[in-house]
Amino acid sequence: MKKTATYRPLRTSADLSGTAIRVHRQDPPPDLAPYVYEFCQYDVDPSEDYVPVQVYPNGCLSLRFNVRPDGVESVLYGPCLSNRMTGFFFHEWVIFSAALYPQRAYHLLGISVQELRDLRIHMDLLWPNQMRFVEEAMLEAWSFDQRIEVFTAFLRRMIRRDVAPHAEFLNVFNDLASGAPTASDLGLIARQYGTNGRSLRRQFAKYLGLGPKQMDRVMRIQRCMRAIAGTPQLALANLALSAGFSDQAHFSREFKSLVGCTPRTYASRIGRMHDKTLETWTGMNPNLRHTIPPPLVRFT
Repeated sequence: MKKTATYRPLRTSADLSGTAIRVHRQDPPPDLAPYVYEFCQYDVDPSEDYVPVQVYPNGCLSLRFNVRPDGVESVLYGPCLSNRMTGFFFHEWVIFSAALYPQRAYHLLGISVQELRDLRIHMDLLWPNQMRFVEEAMLEAWSFDQRIEVFTAFLRRMIRRDVAPHAEFLNVFNDLASGAPTASDLGLIARQYGTNGRSLRRQFAKYLGLGPKQMDRVMRIQRCMRAIAGTPQLALANLALSAGFSDQAHFSREFKSLVGCTPRTYASRIGRMHDKTLETWTGMNPNLRHTIPPPLVRFT
């Protein structure tokens, strides 16, 4: 079996907010490294009362704790293709999160990841006997390292290490994550690994929540997002060509479909996504966020 390629997407606009949000990152301990690609903590600078945040399509399963002075809100973000998942980070909160490698989400859930596509739900709906204790420990923790210890203990109890995704799924995922050119015909891709297109789609739905072509779209745009974030003055025509798009217009349409703005607009917002006057935040009322819970969809 091929060694799985590393895929570390840009998950939220918090990474594009400059000094308005301090981002702390840490890799997981060795025993969890095959499943979790990073722990994060976001702290809003005291000069900002709040910062609007967008979750970008990334294909990952993310688990987030909003640690407020009066309690903890634990939310699971499923894989999605929507560019309309937005919210707020407040300066009096600590936002702690863990992101799983996309191909390993099933190890934690034990259910088809497709069940959670385009949803964000309270974690106690999935783990009602566990989450109350995790939330209490998160509230008592006073440092990033302590929060990692709390959630690491939870993951060690819950991750199913005996689950083995199909080899053909992992091989195709690896091809997509590596960025190597792949055949446009799903049937041809499947036959390369001794399966068929229908079986491969079922496996992607079960383990990833998105289809092979959908995940390919997300990964290609994510690579472009990373490239632009690193070099905002990057020549977009050259980037479009290197990413495999037929022309810059095709690239711009695809980018806007997933990110919500054109590549050029995205580049202009690097380092200033906390700016509340940006057009992308029009219509968001921060006052409501204090009294109305986020629009979570209950899982049954």
